[in-house]
Amino acid sequence: MAKHFNLRGRCGQLNGEHLVNNMLFSSRVLVFIAVTFIWVFLSVFATLNQRKFPWDFLIIIIGILVDGYKFSISLLFIQMNISIPLWLPCITYLLINFRQRAKYYITSNSWLLNLIVGVVIGILLSMVVEKLSPSNNYTINATMVFYQISTVLGEELLFRSILLGNLQYVQLFSRVGIAIQAFIFTLGHSSLIFNGQWIALFGIFLLGLSSGWLTAKNKNIMGAIGLHFTYNISLLL
Repeated sequence: MAKHFNLRGRCGQLNGEHLVNNMLFSSRVLVFIAVTFIWVFLSVFATLNQRKFPWDFLIIIIGILVDGYKFSISLLFIQMNISIPLWLPCITYLLINFRQRAKYYITSNSWLLNLIVGVVIGILLSMVVEKLSPSNNYTINATMVFYQISTVLGEELLFRSILLGNLQYVQLFSRVGIAIQAFIFTLGHSSLIFNGQWIALFGIFLLGLSSGWLTAKNKNIMGAIGLHFTYNISLLL
């Protein structure tokens, strides 16, 4: 009987893991479709205006597909498990376009002040979301902080630097561009719907809007990075 219950518990755990993986995969597919649509839009714009075809944007599309992909390598008899972070293809794209870094808000414009403002907004936004939908508290350790830094850096470079930068570059209305990148950012967290966490998903949308607005207003990405990191850490505490 004990083995029977253990087997059922194990099957339930596997089914739960399978469901989570499917939800995350669905979110990634939605972001992939949306970003691919943006690339097609940029390509048409470039063609009509006789500008350079944005071939390098394919790096971002491929990066979304391989984000989090894990593989193992052996180095000097040491087996290592490596996961591809989202920030890697984003930084590669930005290095290729380094001369246009101001277009992607990679500037030194009052970066420290922007960072402080972002931290303050992040705290206030997390307080509102936590009030509406209390979350579980976690013990913050070095591993979690490193994971949050990696996640925030990748998402901010993708959504606020590259996507928003390109949307603003094609002279799409500022508010529309900010709303579009916030919507796609929310799609990337749509797995929250399956858990009934609608308030948390709305908080993600507000995070995308406020980060986009702060980036476009101050022409600097540091405020959005500080806002996003503070928001995540505050909800974990």
